[in-house]
Amino acid sequence: MKWNDESTAKLRELVYAGKSNKEISQVMGININDVYSKRSQLGITMDKVKNMGLAASVDDEEHVVRSRDEVLCEMGKVLNAKKQAGKKIIRCDKRLVELSEELQLACKGTVK
Repeated sequence: MKWNDESTAKLRELVYAGKSNKEISQVMGININDVYSKRSQLGITMDKVKNMGLAASVDDEEHVVRSRDEVLCEMGKVLNAKKQAGKKIIRCDKRLVELSEELQLACKGTVK
């Protein structure tokens, strides 16, 4: 089966709703081996879903709730970006001080 964003989203939705591979294959009208393969590729095996307690984690708007690991991974990325942004702000502040000092010297007629 050729998977696209829509079919992958549907697969995730059914997995997180607690459906078995057989049920998913029937609902989606695909071969059960395609379900096994794609779930394995996405890392959403039955054991992982059960261990994370994600069955029935679909909200009213049909939006699939991400796994704990996926959220933690995203949080790590955001915290890293925040840290990098903080470093950039510090560098910008230092540069602004340097430029301010240079401007004061230029205004006095003495350039470094």
